[in-house]
Amino acid sequence: MWKYLDNGTNQGTAWRNVSFNDSNWAEGNAQLGYGDGDEATVISFGPSSTNKYITTYFRKHFVIDDINKYSKFDIQLLRDDGAVVYINGTQVIKDNLAPGQLNYLTKAKTDQGPSTENTYHLFGNINAPLVTGNNVIAVELHQINKLTDDAGFDLTLTATSVSTPCSKPQNISVTNITNSSAHLSWSAVSSATSYEIEYKTIDGSGVTINAVTNSLTLTGLATGKTYKWKVKSNCTGSGSSFSSSLSFTTQQNSVVDTLIGENAV
Repeated sequence: MWKYLDNGTNQGTAWRNVSFNDSNWAEGNAQLGYGDGDEATVISFGPSSTNKYITTYFRKHFVIDDINKYSKFDIQLLRDDGAVVYINGTQVIKDNLAPGQLNYLTKAKTDQGPSTENTYHLFGNINAPLVTGNNVIAVELHQINKLTDDAGFDLTLTATSVSTPCSKPQNISVTNITNSSAHLSWSAVSSATSYEIEYKTIDGSGVTINAVTNSLTLTGLATGKTYKWKVKSNCTGSGSSFSSSLSFTTQQNSVVDTLIGENAV
């Protein structure tokens, strides 16, 4: 969902800033544009098909809870024909437009035909002045001329999370061993979001299960069998190696003989 202004006016520079009031702008889902028939939101090119607006404006508000969680940002931009992208008022992308100053009548450099008008252009690791809290992406879309057949816009901002160092679990142990179950535990890893446990019989294949805390009870085990198990930590963007393995043997079934006496009456 984007806010957009498609009335052909000159918005100057204030519209790029976070504090700009866009409450009276229209809004609609991407892809936004006209002329191709695949738009989720059709925007206006003005009252005349031979004197179409050159520039249309788009804004998107979003919140980042903690900027330090992310290591880099990428943008994929669909623009038919040219576009300038601002983040919090700072220009981060200028694509298919000539260098230098531009205004609301500046035309795109080249026309986007059927083979390129739906292409998403990747801009990796952009120098984005994003902050914890409120942010705004502002985009101005420029056409090749006033007779253009179509216009199109969409944008995706992708954030890569910072990898959290992930320690290997320590102090693994087994308690409460029965003939069909055993309780596994280990010291908690502070940065772990989950744990991955692998267990198997000495002569069998491995079974992998997950846990969200630093303990787990295995059930449905075979009687009188020796098992071997190990565990590793999963953290944001990374994982540890497995711990060393630890073995345990389930109990044998106990046999109770019941003697029934027959008494003649």
